[in-house]
Formats: sequence, structure tokens, C-alpha cells
Amino acid sequence: MKHLYEIDKIDTINNVKYVSDTIIKRLYSSFDSVDAESQVVEETAYQNSAKSFDPETMGETHGLEEAFQEGVSHYLIHTHMKQEFLNSSITWLFHQFERDCTRIFQTEDGNVKKSKLTALNVDTSPNSKWKICNSELRDLANAIKHGEGKSLNRLKSAQPNLFKSGTNQIEVKVTDVERYTKTLLDFWTDFFNAAIR
Repeated sequence: MKHLYEIDKIDTINNVKYVSDTIIKRLYSSFDSVDAESQVVEETAYQNSAKSFDPETMGETHGLEEAFQEGVSHYLIHTHMKQEFLNSSITWLFHQFERDCTRIFQTEDGNVKKSKLTALNVDTSPNSKWKICNSELRDLANAIKHGEGKSLNRLKSAQPNLFKSGTNQIEVKVTDVERYTKTLLDFWTDFFNAAIR
């Protein structure tokens, strides 16, 4: 493990904060206007259909259904993209954790990392922050990237609330991103408090 300084703690904690803030405050917030955008799409489509309105051959409701469908299509595709974005954002959090671990522990071997944590009296038990960051978050990232497999099965057993009811479809919520962010920050704080004396 590399020799650690206060700047390592600051950099590592800031890395987590920057990734999380970018996800939640900068990118996720861009989906806040989907409802309003969908209404504008519908209204614009209806106005465009009115340009070709012929009262001799068309009824009063001409273009309403088509305009409504355009608004619904806009809403549905962007809502789907919002969910895909949240799911993908978990992989960003986990990959930052992996990069920070490799930089700090100077190894990718999980057993070596765990033994170094144990030597520092950092909790690595099944319910520890380490286990959530290193195992649960890894399983979630892998299940999002690869779908069916061991990671998805472990995750479904450990965190069924991350799945659409009755399916294997992962549905990360912004509160999940916030929860994992807090766990990462808490883990790194505990680690650095033990490692830097």
C-alpha cells in the first residue's frame, strides 16, 4: 500500500463527490423538463397539423390523436433514457472506487486489499461498508453491464428492491445513487482515519 497523506484522503473523497455531483446535479437534472418538453412536442405537432387543416374534408379533432402520440413518444423515450442513465451512473461510481482502490492499495487483488484493511482494523465483515462498496456495488455494476449471471443473482438475493417487481430488470433510483455515494464516502473516511495517524 502506498504511503498515505492527507491530500490522498482529500483527493479520494473529492473523486466520489465529483462523480456523484455530476451524476445527480448536472446530468440527472437534465431530465427534469421531460414532462414540459412532451407537452411542447404535442402542442407543436398539433399546430403543424392545423396548417394543413381543410374544414371541407377534416373533422374538428384532426391531428389531435397524432399530436398526442408524438408527445407520448417523446415522454416514453426520455423516461427510458432517464432510467438507463441512472443504471449506467452506478458503473461510474464503482469504476471510480476501483481506480481509487488500485491507486491506494497498489494492487487489484481483493484478498490483499482485505488483509491490509484488516491490519488497519477496518471492518470487512459481510455487513460492512467495504463489503457494500467492493462486492454489492461491483455486483450491481456488473449486472447492469452484463445482465444475467452470478452478479445479478447475488444482487437480486441481497437487494431485491433494486429490481422492477417480478423481473430481472434493474431500476436504480436517484436515492440508490445517493445511498451508495454516502457508503463510499463513509468507507473512505473510516479507512483514512485508520490509515493516517
